[in-house]
Amino acid sequence: MPSTSPIRLDSPDEATLVLGARRCAPMGRLDYLVQVARPGATVHLWYVVAPDPSAWRGYAAFGIDLDARSRVVFDADTLRPLAVLGTDDDGLPEEPPPPCGHNPYFDQLPPSAHST
Repeated sequence: MPSTSPIRLDSPDEATLVLGARRCAPMGRLDYLVQVARPGATVHLWYVVAPDPSAWRGYAAFGIDLDARSRVVFDADTLRPLAVLGTDDDGLPEEPPPPCGHNPYFDQLPPSAHST
């Protein structure tokens, strides 16, 4: 297997973010821009959108069922939906379990540790 070095990508500029938000507005709110790069290939840009429930007919045309927590990934060039993210959280706890006492790695020192 040949060794490849990481592909360096520049962060999207403000104009790219504004254009992405404008292009995604009819479908919902632009949450993220994702740059996808593979060795020897061009860089692809994807939009991750929080769907607008009033655009349900447009999503239904692509067979997408909207969920308030879902995000839809669009190809930036074609505005074609590629995937739906994050709608199934069955089996995950609602909230993390409460801490069980003082954890020296994550908690601040107890007040008694500050006094001398």
